[in-house]
Amino acid sequence: MMEVQDHNEHDEEKKMLPPPVGTFQTREELLKHVHDFAQTQGYMVSIKDSSKDRYVTIACDIGGVYRKRLENGENMRQRKTASRLTNCPFEVVGKKDDDLWMLTIKNGEHNHEPSKDVHLELELESKAVSDTKALAVELCRHFYSLGWLSGTGGSFTLRVHHHHDAVSTPSHLIVMSPSGVQKERMVPEDMYVLSSDGIVLTTPVLKSYTHAAPKCTDCAPLFMKILSPVKKFYQPYSGRF
Repeated sequence: MMEVQDHNEHDEEKKMLPPPVGTFQTREELLKHVHDFAQTQGYMVSIKDSSKDRYVTIACDIGGVYRKRLENGENMRQRKTASRLTNCPFEVVGKKDDDLWMLTIKNGEHNHEPSKDVHLELELESKAVSDTKALAVELCRHFYSLGWLSGTGGSFTLRVHHHHDAVSTPSHLIVMSPSGVQKERMVPEDMYVLSSDGIVLTTPVLKSYTHAAPKCTDCAPLFMKILSPVKKFYQPYSGRF
C-alpha cells in the first residue's frame, strides 16, 4: 500500500514530470513507483547511491558525464553523447522513516528532451542483457583460469539472445569486454553494449582507475564483421592468435 500526493498545476506544465512524492511500505515498492512513472514521462532512472535499509538516491539514466570519448575504430561509431549522458540534474531520494519509505524530490528538472528510445532503454535494462554481461564475465574468468586469456590481453564478445518458451531469439544488441581491465577482476558493469551496426549504446560505470580508464576492445571491428548478419557462418574469436 502506498500514499501519493498530487502534483500542483506548475508541475503539470513541465515536459517530464518527477514521480509523485509519497510514502511506501517497502524500498522495492518505492523503486517500482519511480521506475514505472519515469517511463510514462519519457525518461529512465537508475540507482545512483543507496544503503539498503536507510536510503536510496535515484537519478536520471543519462545523468552522468563522459570523461573521454571512446577511440573509434573501423566501422565503429559512438552514439551521440547528447543521446546518452547529459549530466542531467534530475534526482529523487527515498529514505526510511520508522517502517515506511518516504520519497522526496531533490531536483525534478531535466536538461534534455523526452527520450524517443524508451523501448531501447528498456531492452538495455532487460534480463537478457544483464544475463549476457554476467555470462561474458564468467567466460572471461574461466578462460583466464585456463590460461587462454592473460591479464588485460584478449577480448570477449557475445550476442544478446532473448529466451521465450524455450526458443532463443538473437537480439540486435552485442556485449563486448573492455580493454585495460584484468580478466579475472571483471564485473558485468565493465561491459559495453553495442548495436548491430557498431554504435556504442552503453559504457561501463565510471570508476577510479590507477592507470588509464578502460576502452572498448580494439578487436571490436573484427568482432562486428564476424557477427554481421550477412555472414553465412559464425566463427568464435577470443582475441588471441
